[in-house]
Amino acid sequence: MCARPGCPNPIPPRELGADGRRRKTCSNACRQAVYRGRKATSLHFSSKSVQWFTPVDVFGELAAECGGFDLDPAADPRAPIWPLVPNHYTVADDGLSKPWNGRVFLNPPYGRIIRAWMRKAADEVVAGHAALVVCLVPARPDTLWWHEALEVGAAPQFRKGRIRFVRPDGTCRDAAGFPSAVLRFRNGFVTRRAA
Repeated sequence: MCARPGCPNPIPPRELGADGRRRKTCSNACRQAVYRGRKATSLHFSSKSVQWFTPVDVFGELAAECGGFDLDPAADPRAPIWPLVPNHYTVADDGLSKPWNGRVFLNPPYGRIIRAWMRKAADEVVAGHAALVVCLVPARPDTLWWHEALEVGAAPQFRKGRIRFVRPDGTCRDAAGFPSAVLRFRNGFVTRRAA
């Protein structure tokens, strides 16, 4: 039977694939579907979880460099850094729709919504509401949101090694399957983006 889940078709007898091995799927379409399924479930491409809680030591380094933080606009009460920041917006508060003030630490959701968070960071600094927004993000210099952030003046800093983010239950994940970076949006260095 075909290796594609849900495909009822048999594999043609004694047919070899393009690589000279015995076929595992009934057609090229099924072979592509199996490949896409594997690619979609790999950690590097996965968006199964958008919550990657910041470890206290990583947050502490950034807070020491910046003199502490006043606001976390993408906070979760289960995160270990919750007590270290005096003001928070949770999912229920919708930090994208609220004003940000002072020095802001942002570990945004890592799904496709990250672009909206980077735009909000730049907008809040340009508007003069936030003096500084420090964003802990996946290092994705090949993405549109990354280029947009740099075009308006965000300063990138790549982190050495892979971060061991924290799960909601307080345990540490294995090292992340992606490198991390810090993007800093600072008042006076960020320009208004083109409409």
